[in-house]
Amino acid sequence: YSYISKSQLEHANRALLNVLIKTIETRDPYTSGHSIRVSTLAVRIAEEMKLPSREIENIKTAGLLHDIGKIDPAFAQIIRKPGVLTDEEYEIIRAHASKGAELLRELTNLPDEIIRGVRNHHERFDGTGYPDKIKGMEIPLSSRIIMMCDSLDAMLSDRPYRKALSQDAVRAELDRCSGTQFDPEIVAAVIRGDVIAHAAELVPKLTPEEAAMAGF
Repeated sequence: YSYISKSQLEHANRALLNVLIKTIETRDPYTSGHSIRVSTLAVRIAEEMKLPSREIENIKTAGLLHDIGKIDPAFAQIIRKPGVLTDEEYEIIRAHASKGAELLRELTNLPDEIIRGVRNHHERFDGTGYPDKIKGMEIPLSSRIIMMCDSLDAMLSDRPYRKALSQDAVRAELDRCSGTQFDPEIVAAVIRGDVIAHAAELVPKLTPEEAAMAGF
């Protein structure tokens, strides 16, 4: 009976979280499917790093939920802004990582590893990220992987204010930011596993009409 109850609760939690994720992404057509792509890439990197299956599953879930904090109404208008954020708007949106962790603690019984993965997915390897300013191996591995996947998807996606970067440009950016923004071990896994090409395949292309609206 206890097992059935726990299973039913986990199923209800996952259904609720899926609804929240869809709600976030309907607010911003340019990031539709982003969470699923990040989760997919995170699994690919984790497998390339030969991580245990349980850890891979936690990383997959954290990747899916990494932007859950953006469900907060405080972020609604900023998320839909078509251009580059102002410094003030950027400071506001930075709170989504800690908000997401708080939300998950309140609504779910997810393992702490997943919640920490969500909270710290904007920490930089050199300690200049947020919200906790932790660095190196202090950052949960799931967060370091999600940071990479989040960045790959952003760089390879068209935005209203710029076209997607080429795969060569992304490789150059990873090389430039290895040891500062990104964990060098994860950069090596991305290059070794040809993850950039896989990420590029996952990103949806703009229709001619959408490209014209964006000014491309």
